[in-house]
Amino acid sequence: MDGLPLKYAHVETERRFLMRALPAGAGPARIAHTPMYLDDTEWAVLCRLPARSLRKRRHHIERDGFSLAVDEFENGSLIAEIDGGDDRPADPPGWLDVLGEVTDDEAFTGAARASADFTVTE
Repeated sequence: MDGLPLKYAHVETERRFLMRALPAGAGPARIAHTPMYLDDTEWAVLCRLPARSLRKRRHHIERDGFSLAVDEFENGSLIAEIDGGDDRPADPPGWLDVLGEVTDDEAFTGAARASADFTVTE
């Protein structure tokens, strides 16, 4: 990304971890979103496209100097995301009940999870 203009984008580095349980102190937070407005015709076209849904609930945790998000999926799986901004994110804190890192595991991407019957086994 060196040398590329980032007028409307920012570099995001994150690590993702499969977790056994939701940590204490998890709660909702305010998140800024950029909306995309569609007219009725555009919405109708979008609704006719084949697609699968992936639903999750996002929890935010700030504890012991760590700020992270935990996504809770409909199947009960939990994925923690630690964002490092421009730097490599830190290792997960000891109080996070991590089963394993899934940062580079394609099976844990949104597209893979939405297109498969996704189950987690320990």
